[in-house]
Amino acid sequence: MTTPPGTPRPRSGSDPGNPAGPAPAALSSAPPASVASLSSFTVEQLARITLNSQRSSGSTRILIPPRFGGTTSAGVWTGMGAGNQGLTPKSASCMRDFKTDEVKNFNAMSPIEEKCQKGLLDQAFSMPDESNANLVVTSLIVFEEHMINHSMEGVFHIIRIDGTILNMLQEPGMCTTSVVDLWCVDLLVMGARIKGNPSSQSPLCTYDRTNLMWSGKALLNSCTEALKQDLKLSVMPDDRNGPKLLMALITKIYCPSLLKIESLKGLLKGLSLRSYPAENVTLLSKTPPS
Repeated sequence: MTTPPGTPRPRSGSDPGNPAGPAPAALSSAPPASVASLSSFTVEQLARITLNSQRSSGSTRILIPPRFGGTTSAGVWTGMGAGNQGLTPKSASCMRDFKTDEVKNFNAMSPIEEKCQKGLLDQAFSMPDESNANLVVTSLIVFEEHMINHSMEGVFHIIRIDGTILNMLQEPGMCTTSVVDLWCVDLLVMGARIKGNPSSQSPLCTYDRTNLMWSGKALLNSCTEALKQDLKLSVMPDDRNGPKLLMALITKIYCPSLLKIESLKGLLKGLSLRSYPAENVTLLSKTPPS
């Protein structure tokens, strides 16, 4: 069929049945941009976004029970608990986390942190050449009470390789630098050993890390200014936790005197069993019966 003169001819690619408009483009098989971007998210990313949105909306957080302590309807507490029974916290200062949003938890924990790090006021540790150097034992007893009342004593109860417990606050003479260093690695990296089952280790506990840091600051605040500066020079900033600072303090204060050791050895060498009636038959026969 011939086209009448003057009729416009259809453009290439246009619909002959609809010369006024172009032919519809073919539908693309690619998914929309929104679908493609959504598929690029992992399940973990989506869960994190959901959790962050819940936190920002004021919902409570999921709290994990501590290694040394317990939980209540209010939150998480550490320490041996009231009456050393592990059922309820000894005081409000034992709380380490609250079942609330992050902002409210931060506001609630600020005064507790301040109390825990305050340290001793009257029975401060001092250098060997200072006036109250002879109050070391008394200061250690008072410091242990401070740790217990503020639920930080757990980081000083060393669980050794054989599963036994060494209380640094009661048996400081039994501690060595290697034992303390290994214990801090367990608390911060490996997980503390379980009492009675040293082949197993508990999961890392965030509250152990908190108590390590707070107890270190409490110990520094329990020292005279001279001893505090000496400990800061002896212990690196990253290692200034309670157990390591206490070990450095013990080494500093209980530095053995060679002269005293030699005098004690001389006294031991001068002892004689013959000086005691129970070991000397002649003296025993002359001793009147009791």
